[in-house]
Amino acid sequence: MAKEAGKSARSVQRAFRRLYGRTVQEQFEVWRRELLVELLRTNRLYMKEIGDTLGYGNGSTFARACQDWTGCTPKQLEARVLS
Repeated sequence: MAKEAGKSARSVQRAFRRLYGRTVQEQFEVWRRELLVELLRTNRLYMKEIGDTLGYGNGSTFARACQDWTGCTPKQLEARVLS
């Protein structure tokens, strides 16, 4: 993206933070959280499939991220969202 704009990656990162109040990585995590809940609500996917869709290569990394985001394990979150 930076290359296409003729800017350095750092310049794009600074501009993104000024515009959105967070880093690109922080925004990416927000989108992942939102997609996680949306996938739980609208699809009957196994948690492994959701983790794969969100870009997590293994279940433990996904479970840790889920717990950090929501305070719940993936199974607990699934039960809350679907109940």
